[in-house]
Amino acid sequence: MKMALSLLLAELVLAGVCIARPQSAPPTEKLPPPFAVTISAAQDVVKAGSVVRVKTVLTNTSDHRIRVVTRAGGGGPIDYRIDVRNAQGNPVQPAKPDISKDKNGRTIRRIYIGSSSATTVDLKPGQTLTDEFPVAKRFDLTQPGKYTIQASRYDYETKTWVKSNTITLTVEP
Repeated sequence: MKMALSLLLAELVLAGVCIARPQSAPPTEKLPPPFAVTISAAQDVVKAGSVVRVKTVLTNTSDHRIRVVTRAGGGGPIDYRIDVRNAQGNPVQPAKPDISKDKNGRTIRRIYIGSSSATTVDLKPGQTLTDEFPVAKRFDLTQPGKYTIQASRYDYETKTWVKSNTITLTVEP
């Protein structure tokens, strides 16, 4: 009798759990990001140590206005992540600082971090924002070889990273 009551109690508990368990929500439709990012370089082949600038184009592909944060006065987009890799697929090291001496003989190291102020730009559907990023100021492209570059920007609407196309840059001695 105790055993039967225990089994009955266990069945009731399990039934209660099954009844009380909420139905899982149907999978939500994955929305496309409201923008697309494309990058390009003026040249595919450059000399080691030369200025390398990558053009970024952000296009509002949505049906509503979006706000983009960028550096005041140019100098590259603030909210892009730039990924530069060598031919082996390894991340490229940061550029070496520009080292000089001031008039008192002190060592000065200049490291590019961009401007300290930002602006916001509202883009209507179909509008684009074009900017340039001085890749060689941030990444060490002094060694000859092939490098891949890709930009990505976080989309707060879809909570995903939107990646650009990947470009290849050849650095010659």
